Amino acid sequence: MKFSDTFLLAFRTVKGNTLRTALTVAIIAFGIMALIGIITAIKAMNQKFTESFSSMGANAFTIRFKERNIRFGGGGDDLTVSKKGKKKKVEPRT
Repeated sequence: MKFSDTFLLAFRTVKGNTLRTALTVAIIAFGIMALIGIITAIKAMNQKFTESFSSMGANAFTIRFKERNIRFGGGGDDLTVSKKGKKKKVEPRT
C-alpha cells in the first residue's frame, strides 16, 4: 500500500464521518483553550501575589526545614537522628 493510498483512505474516512470529525476538532480546540486559560490564570495569580508581597516590603522568601521530634506509640527504643554527619541520640518521652 502506497502513501497516496493511505492518504486517500484517511481522507475518505474523515469526509464520511463529518459529525465525528467536527466533534473531535471542537473538543481538541476546547481543551487547548482551557489549558491556555488555566496557565494564564496561574501566571496572573503569581504576579498578583508577588506585587502584593512586594508592596508590603517582602521581596524575598526563605523556606527552611524545621526538624520535629514527633513520636507515635509507646515504643521504648532510642531514636538515632543523623544530621550533617553527626549522630544525635534522642531520649524517649515518658
